[in-house]
Amino acid sequence: MPKEPKSSHPNLRQIARRAGVSHTTVSLALRGHPRVSLATRTRIQTLAEDLGYRPNALVAALMRHVRSNRRIVSDETLAFLTSGRTPDHWRKHRTILENFEGAKKQAELLGFKLEPFWLGPQGRDAEAAGKILRVRSIRGAILGPFQVPHGVVAFDWDHAAVVAMGYSFTQVRLHRAAHHHVSGMVMLYKELRALGYHRIGLAITAQDMIRVQHYWLAGLLTGQSIYGGVPVEPLTFKDSSEKQRVFQWYERQRPDVIISIGWDVYRWLQERRIRIPTDVAFAHLGLDGAYAGIAGIDQNARAIGAAAVDLIVGQLHRNEYHYPQDPKIVLLEGRWVPGKSAPGLS
Repeated sequence: MPKEPKSSHPNLRQIARRAGVSHTTVSLALRGHPRVSLATRTRIQTLAEDLGYRPNALVAALMRHVRSNRRIVSDETLAFLTSGRTPDHWRKHRTILENFEGAKKQAELLGFKLEPFWLGPQGRDAEAAGKILRVRSIRGAILGPFQVPHGVVAFDWDHAAVVAMGYSFTQVRLHRAAHHHVSGMVMLYKELRALGYHRIGLAITAQDMIRVQHYWLAGLLTGQSIYGGVPVEPLTFKDSSEKQRVFQWYERQRPDVIISIGWDVYRWLQERRIRIPTDVAFAHLGLDGAYAGIAGIDQNARAIGAAAVDLIVGQLHRNEYHYPQDPKIVLLEGRWVPGKSAPGLS
């Protein structure tokens, strides 16, 4: 067979003749489609690179537009990977549920389906789950939040496009979609100062602080630096076994508003007959609709899920099925939600 001359703009048919396959096979291989075997995909992609092939961005955009107008819907599935105690444990967490709903809507807009897959408690069955994904030719997955710290998760990271939500999973450097925790805390601090609060305290579990890589603490210190107020020593505690430490901190520091995540601190204050907001105001860092009238930050969980899908689809379009060398983090801004729990000081 005569050698195909190298061109600055070789087309699919030239690559097909050189590879000894149809141009349709070349098109599928360059898009990483699972209908073409991995060995053939790799051979064709290497050949295309050697020939200097580069996709035409304008043509690709036109074809996406044409396909959209024809309402061609892909049957391809993306996985939503969870690691709770049971397969449906994640559904009890409103934030994760909203992440899923936002991701599902975005996936459908882009022609994909989104399906939950359980990795087992703390990801202990990840290897088996990964095999199921490969058998079903599922190329992309969203990795939901993990409890911290977590052990080794034996997933095949080299053969799938995986995007993490949040920072809790630390074993592998992945692309991520997350709330902008520093910005959210600074926003909350600013709003509370505008309401007249001077002693703004943070009480949060050590696990929650680790889960966001201490970004909430960074935001608190930034807020104090920019907007002033009387510095209140932040408190990190283990769990409910250290409830008394929370009360001792409250008595010692006397904050006029407490910021927290979760609802333990809020309930403990009520149990101790500490009136909210009369005795101390309260603001939440991750409002999820569980309590009406609470002031705080809505983290925009649905948009985080949608952003994760955008990252995955981008990887699929670029044929990236391994963990990235230079991971990207897409940060979503939250919004301030006023509430009766922090009405302001007169």
